[in-house]
Amino acid sequence: MMSCEDVNECSQNPLLCAFRCVNVIGSYECTCPTGYVLREDKRMCKDQDECEDGLDDCESRGMRCKNIIGTYMCICNPGYTRAPNGEGCIDLNECSAKPGICENGRCENTVGSYRCRCDQGFSANPTQTECIGRYTRLPTSLSLTLSLSLSLSLSPLPLSLSRSLSFPLISSLHLALSPSLSLPLSLSPSLSLSPSLS
Repeated sequence: MMSCEDVNECSQNPLLCAFRCVNVIGSYECTCPTGYVLREDKRMCKDQDECEDGLDDCESRGMRCKNIIGTYMCICNPGYTRAPNGEGCIDLNECSAKPGICENGRCENTVGSYRCRCDQGFSANPTQTECIGRYTRLPTSLSLTLSLSLSLSLSPLPLSLSRSLSFPLISSLHLALSPSLSLPLSLSPSLSLSPSLS
């Protein structure tokens, strides 16, 4: 009487599986290392997403899961850092960790984030994490040419004076337009601005 014996496909063909071939009665099965699962062809392996499959324990530790090839890791949310003992997360003080993070302002740490208290002339962006200038800055080398015509009514002779001045924009402009004169005069300024950039 004839009898049948199981054929060990794994030993007959070592290339049946990408990782490991396991012989079973009448057939064979391919297996993958930890952190991997079989592809649809049941021969090749692909990375297993432990986070998506709910195989992690990150949430119970106050952390979030990040899948990496072959495994996963628990990481902290933005604005937090891992506790010294490695378990869980604590608030990250961005102000001390990143000096100068609030340019043109002062940094205030908050739980999970920070905010910028801006200097005068600057305002915070919508997230309050950056100070933005309210005014357009002019180059420091900008100068203006001011032409003034003064008519002084003095007895017995009228006097006309015409002067063209060139000066830096900010400091001199105020002084030039604010003469300290005690004489009766008629001031008819003719202002021509000729910016010169260098």
